[in-house]
Amino acid sequence: MSNKLGIESITGDEINISITEAGSDVILKFFGRIDLQNPHILLTPFFNNVHEKVIENNIKNVKCDIRELHFINSSGIKCLILWILKIPALSVKNQYNITFIIDNNITWQKNSISFLTALIPDKIYINDKA
Repeated sequence: MSNKLGIESITGDEINISITEAGSDVILKFFGRIDLQNPHILLTPFFNNVHEKVIENNIKNVKCDIRELHFINSSGIKCLILWILKIPALSVKNQYNITFIIDNNITWQKNSISFLTALIPDKIYINDKA
């Protein structure tokens, strides 16, 4: 493990999620497709681990670069929602931001991620300029 959180990347047949850092930010870089029938088996423990380690390490910004994620099914979106909804339950000092780096040319990214920002507008952001 070569990231400051000490979390293993996900490497699968159709999905890869790597973890890197840029300054004090943590970056989750998604590649491939999330179209498993039950992605929560893979994603929920991963996002729970990221959530716990971000709090432990006092990280304030997590960037999810999904520009190379070509598809995510509704079950995968639900995994993201469950992760995002953990943030408001934290004390203010433990809360962190999530910025989704998207490709505006990929319709599902623009539409689905815009919906996610509505869940917690002051903690979930979109960057379509990266």
